[in-house]
Amino acid sequence: MENFYFSKLIQIQQKNHITILKKESSLLIRGPLGILFLELPDNIFFEKCGRGCRLFGLVTEKNLILTYYKLLLNKIKGVDLGFYQLLIINGVGWRVSLEKTNILIFSLGYSHVVKYILREHVEILFYDKQRFKVFGLDCEGVQQVVADLCKLRIFNVYKGKGIYKSDQIFKLKVSSKSKA
Repeated sequence: MENFYFSKLIQIQQKNHITILKKESSLLIRGPLGILFLELPDNIFFEKCGRGCRLFGLVTEKNLILTYYKLLLNKIKGVDLGFYQLLIINGVGWRVSLEKTNILIFSLGYSHVVKYILREHVEILFYDKQRFKVFGLDCEGVQQVVADLCKLRIFNVYKGKGIYKSDQIFKLKVSSKSKA
């Protein structure tokens, strides 16, 4: 057992109703919000312990084991609580609306509307026409959608316009134009 590296024990409480099943080289994580899958490489092994589970493999694969340990933690958190990010659109006349169930329509000051097709398992919750929440079970999927949406109209630090996350703080710069 000296050649093996064990990750920390992942505690799974029974009150959360989270179950993890192993099928061949993949893990099925089921929780109150849904089901997620995690594919494990051939050199990483999974075992269930009393009230939890852990990953293990060779000592030379320690970094890979720790990476998959963190991915498994994110999947468990996703099926239990989910992940979200609040986005704000700042600009005169700029707004967003939902067409059908998975197409976002943006009016961002261009001469045309911008359409964005949402990924599967990602939902949009609107507060108003300029504030909305991106919600999903998979952390990577939510972060990718948020990054794509922020790229539609990058925040301008001179005018204060753009799409940005609610927790970002921007300090507006003073224009170098002289006002005579």
